[in-house]
Amino acid sequence: MRQIAPNCPAVWCVDGASNGYTPCEVMTVKTKAEKDWSGANLRGADLEGWNLREVNLRRADLTLANLKLVDLSGEDLREANLSGEDLREVNLRGANLTGANLTGANLTGMDLRAVNLRRANLTGVNLKGARLTADIERLEGLAGTTFSNTTMPDGTVRNG
Repeated sequence: MRQIAPNCPAVWCVDGASNGYTPCEVMTVKTKAEKDWSGANLRGADLEGWNLREVNLRRADLTLANLKLVDLSGEDLREANLSGEDLREVNLRGANLTGANLTGANLTGMDLRAVNLRRANLTGVNLKGARLTADIERLEGLAGTTFSNTTMPDGTVRNG
């Protein structure tokens, strides 16, 4: 990923390295105005403060992206790659993260009661102080997940 216009944070050149393109070959251009970013390679993009409501991010690669203060409430993030992301300052209320890769993500203190986490990979996720709605015991990929002062769906607090 490289920024097309250094003085214009709204436009990125999305390389298709994972789709058989060379890293510098342009696959597509994404702007804030476009609503279908499904499958986009946004790896390392600086999206701080963007309102991405109503943008389709299904299967998007958001690895290493700066998502600080991004509004992803109600978004379609099914099968998106958010591995290693610090999501503490991201609004995920009502987001659909079905099948998303959240390996190693930091969800400390987040209110996840209205977030769909079915089939999401939560391996190594930090859930300290988080509030959960889904039956967390039935979710997949919980190896290494940190529970500390985590409010479970039944209101109990889980540590360890």
